[in-house]
Amino acid sequence: MNHLLKKCLPALTLLFAAATLAGCLDRKEALTLNPDGSGKITFETVFAPPPRPIGNVAPPPLTEKQLTARARQSAETLVLKTRGVDAWKDVTYEVTKDGADMVKGTAYFQDINGLNTGFGFPVKWEKLADGQYRLSYQINAAAPADSNPPKLTDAEVTARVEKERAAFKKSLPDSRRLFALLKVDSLYTLPGSIKDTNILNKKSGNSVALTIEGTKMLDAMEKAMADDKKLEQQIRSGKTASNDPEVMTETIFGKKGAISATVTGATKPLFDYPSEMSAAKSSQAAMFKKIEIDSTRNTDVPPMTMDAPGQP
Repeated sequence: MNHLLKKCLPALTLLFAAATLAGCLDRKEALTLNPDGSGKITFETVFAPPPRPIGNVAPPPLTEKQLTARARQSAETLVLKTRGVDAWKDVTYEVTKDGADMVKGTAYFQDINGLNTGFGFPVKWEKLADGQYRLSYQINAAAPADSNPPKLTDAEVTARVEKERAAFKKSLPDSRRLFALLKVDSLYTLPGSIKDTNILNKKSGNSVALTIEGTKMLDAMEKAMADDKKLEQQIRSGKTASNDPEVMTETIFGKKGAISATVTGATKPLFDYPSEMSAAKSSQAAMFKKIEIDSTRNTDVPPMTMDAPGQP
């Protein structure tokens, strides 16, 4: 899907490319984090069935056996492509009433900085010099901004704006179709007390959350593309949503700065990671055998990514 989105959005890069197993997705994930970076993530991921081909005769419906096999494949691929996991627990899959694949489970990770689920953005957990901790999203641009952009005439800038806007308008129908069902809800329960947040929403207790929705992303992009002054500034500075994370974040979320939360008093773990992880690991093989998932097959398969379009 990365290559398709590059084609669909040549004007202004979206926040990330939805690298899904089968079309768009709806994912809910809840992470619990210890001060040392270890933790667990419980997730429910729904992969929508591929859209019906435009102008082609619809293929015959899949049998119940074929649907179940597809859901099993979605679960197996998710497990194989997730990086940084020590153990899995309660992994299940099913076909929803709408014919989508739903995969649920819990994964234990030793270090969240090495966790790559392929959904949303990687996060960084670090201890600051003053003893506080910070959780931040790591958003990488498609390409670095030119530190010395060429000086353009007013006419050249106007032409660039018109070109970007025309390309975006042309890509919009395909983009709407691709992102209509894209949604990722992330909830982080952190050790200590939440001191401050930026873009992340503070929830009750020591939790923060962020929801990323495809339709809202596109709405934000449309609004940005209609702003002549801002577009001109970005083109003159050489910093756009495709090459500058700060511009990208402000375009989508309407706010500057890193997506982050600062935590104080993170001295005690929220759960016993070695004990829970070991228990999960001891029963993992039996669980995978029961649901017919081969967690060792094709272990060289690359991890799923949701980087900005334009990255390899």
